[in-house]
Amino acid sequence: SILGDEKFSSDFDESNVVAQFSSLGSLSQKWLADFKKSMSAGKQTLNDCADSKINISSVEKLQIIWPTVEEVRTSLEGYAAGGSIPGYEKNVIKPFLQGMFHKWATDKVHNRRKAAPHIKTFLRYSKENPQKLAWMLLTSHNLSKAAWGEFQNGRSGLQFFIRHWELGVLFLPSLNKRSTSSKNMVTTAANPTKGEISIKFPLPYSLPPIRYEGNDKPWIWDIQHIVPDNWGRRSIQG
Repeated sequence: SILGDEKFSSDFDESNVVAQFSSLGSLSQKWLADFKKSMSAGKQTLNDCADSKINISSVEKLQIIWPTVEEVRTSLEGYAAGGSIPGYEKNVIKPFLQGMFHKWATDKVHNRRKAAPHIKTFLRYSKENPQKLAWMLLTSHNLSKAAWGEFQNGRSGLQFFIRHWELGVLFLPSLNKRSTSSKNMVTTAANPTKGEISIKFPLPYSLPPIRYEGNDKPWIWDIQHIVPDNWGRRSIQG
């Protein structure tokens, strides 16, 4: 695999992966565990040894960035914005997902907190320096079996079946051809390091992600909500 052939510094050992998207499919706990394992791929560089065969440690947590009901309600378009964030109740309320949800409206750099998401980003960041990235994927993939695929028993045996055509761009430090002295990838929220050249990525949310707290509820688009938005609507229809 592409990630499996890549070499990452020890900064990313047992680090976390962020999955941010605008549509949540019908997932199983096993499928999500397999997805997390795929995102864990890669070799670890040891003392700048280019021939390291040691795998980087698995992702500690898969952190899902999915807007809360309140974030959608108070967005620029209110509940109407939720029409572009399809999350069916039967998919969103699954118990194994609840501890993975993190807030969307946390950006303090680009003033995007009131803009509801439709972008899709997946990345792995350092626990010691959350603004440092191992890799980043900007893509059309939502978090679903249809987009990422799943193993199925076909007529000829086990097969990997993908229903949707998707397109994305994977950014890796090894592809940084602008500088031979630095392969760093960081967010635009990172503090500049003197003498270091890095590729900077403007993210519409903060790292590390902020977990749901208190009365936060994940956005669900096929129900009527109690509190109206600024236009008096209680659902995506009005």
